[in-house]
Parts: sequence; C-alpha cells; structure tokens
Amino acid sequence: MKQIVVLQCLGGGMSNREIAERLCVTEDAVKWHLRQIFKELGASNRTEAVIEAQSRGLI
Repeated sequence: MKQIVVLQCLGGGMSNREIAERLCVTEDAVKWHLRQIFKELGASNRTEAVIEAQSRGLI
C-alpha cells in the first residue's frame, strides 16, 4: 500500500518532493496520500502521523 510507503518515507525525514521521486508520482499525489494518512491516524502533522503509525505497528 502506498500510504505505508509514504509513512516509511516520512519516518526517514524525506520531503514531499523526495517521496514523489521515490514513488514516481507527483507531489500532489503525495499530498493527497498525506491528507488521507492524517485523517486515518487522527494526526495534524507529519511528526504526529509517524509517531501514531509507529505506535500502531504500521511502520
């Protein structure tokens, strides 16, 4: 699932541009995935999303 990969990239400190390049998608696609991730995890920023994903064992 791309959202898990996006979370892993976030955990590695990658920027949206770096994630887009790694996944061969646009930055807009990365932003869309981030919005979905934040919504599903109840996070308001990248750090919260990574912490919540780690606590749930997703990454």
